[in-house]
Amino acid sequence: MWTLLHRLFRSPTIVLTALAVMVLTLFSAMLLIWPTQRELNRVWQQHGTQLANEYGHRAASLLTLDDRISVTVEARRWAREANITGLEILDANGRTLTEAGDVPGPEHTLFNTPLYYEDQLLGTLTLWQDDTSLRQATWRSLGFLLLSFLALGAAAFGMLHWLVRRQQQHTQAVHQLLLDSFPDLNAPETLEPQARLHRLLQNLQKNHRDALELLSALRHRLPTHQIQELIENFRASDQPGANALGALIKIELVNLHELEKRLPPDAVKRLMDFIQQRCDEVMRLYQGEPTQDPWRFIVQNDAEDGDFVQRALCASYVLDQLLNNMDGWTARPRPEFSVSVMAGPLYSGIQSSRGLPVLTIFGHILKQLDALSAHNQGAQILVGEPVFQYAPLGDVVEAEIYRDIALPDSQTLEVWRLTGFTANWQRVLDRQVASLQDRV
Repeated sequence: MWTLLHRLFRSPTIVLTALAVMVLTLFSAMLLIWPTQRELNRVWQQHGTQLANEYGHRAASLLTLDDRISVTVEARRWAREANITGLEILDANGRTLTEAGDVPGPEHTLFNTPLYYEDQLLGTLTLWQDDTSLRQATWRSLGFLLLSFLALGAAAFGMLHWLVRRQQQHTQAVHQLLLDSFPDLNAPETLEPQARLHRLLQNLQKNHRDALELLSALRHRLPTHQIQELIENFRASDQPGANALGALIKIELVNLHELEKRLPPDAVKRLMDFIQQRCDEVMRLYQGEPTQDPWRFIVQNDAEDGDFVQRALCASYVLDQLLNNMDGWTARPRPEFSVSVMAGPLYSGIQSSRGLPVLTIFGHILKQLDALSAHNQGAQILVGEPVFQYAPLGDVVEAEIYRDIALPDSQTLEVWRLTGFTANWQRVLDRQVASLQDRV
């Protein structure tokens, strides 16, 4: 219990939240109780004033007849009423004519009324009302307020306890996953939590690429199953991978389903082989590499000046011209290809696929590229806005804003359409396209 309280109060956010909830509860309870208490006090005051006026009217009638004995008898009878503490009647000169019950004095709440016969002042009646019921109602209200405050405090503490327990369970699950994956990271139980975390981070930094990638995933709070998937993927690597900066190009045959319906299978196969051949030729020319997806290619950053972005855009333009203007294609419908380009940080490693080494890419850039490709349903080149952050392309490419698309993580990606290149670049690329077309 004390450990839990210590953890709770070490977090300023939790403390401020708990205090805010308690203050709001206290304020809400006061809004409910204060009007009720004020109404009870008003009714009590009204009742005392009404009794004083009623007894004063009767006493004035008796004093008019100068019947002081009856006044004394009546005063004693009135004082025996349940709501009356004491009663006193004074004459016009302030002398006491009679008193009955407990007369506590003017420091207590009293009610008085003058006694008149026509315009003549006969005296004054003073009445002290029993305030026991009012005090009991006040204490009941305060007790209800305290119980409400304690109940909400207990509920807030229970909610915080549940949140902490849930976080502890998640942390324990991740910790167990770490120990299962990397047994050498196990720290002695005698160390303090902060020291154990420091030692864990040190060991992770000394470990191989699996530990570094897992640490990156943990920093982004990935679910446990995704962390396990990352571990399995990188354990299958035959060669060490590395974090890198690169541009990804994805080719998509937009009307594939229509082609499969209207063309024989051998014609579709010839088309696929031709596409693969064209892509390989262009990628070799611009230092690109195929990845685990045969129609997705990477142009890695081999220099510090952002040249990889220009090479990726040139390769995209050449591929778009070659694939969408195939002179030798006589069948109908004609194939239409879309080209999508994204750039950013990624992780690349070599995996075995059917006994062959394949360059495999991981990272958030893949999700962005897939979302961009899903929206690219025409014979065009769409470029994600991050591409323009890695190189000064104002004097190289010509592009126009296309639209904003929603990513799976609820973020928005600005998309541009590549319409061409500036004059000198355009002439060079067109000659490159013509040269490649002549090889067919």
